[in-house]
Amino acid sequence: MRARRVGPDPGQRLEAGKAASLLSGILIGDEVARLPQLLGLAEGSSIGLMGEPRLCELYAPALSLRGLKVEEVDAEQAMVAGLASLYGARR
Repeated sequence: MRARRVGPDPGQRLEAGKAASLLSGILIGDEVARLPQLLGLAEGSSIGLMGEPRLCELYAPALSLRGLKVEEVDAEQAMVAGLASLYGARR
């Protein structure tokens, strides 16, 4: 990540909620920027996104801007399907 100053002017404080949003955006941006190389994904590759709906709402557009096709997966449905599969395998 390149070093540059973000936020309010020196000497000014950023409101707590805005500081958290700014930090979250920086972290998501950095993670998404590194993801294709980390996972060996080419532009246009599909990636599954599963998690807290509010976080998915933040990640999905960032991943799309990075050139990835986002497939959102309902976490509860995935969990139920996984547990059902495990139960069936034990029978």
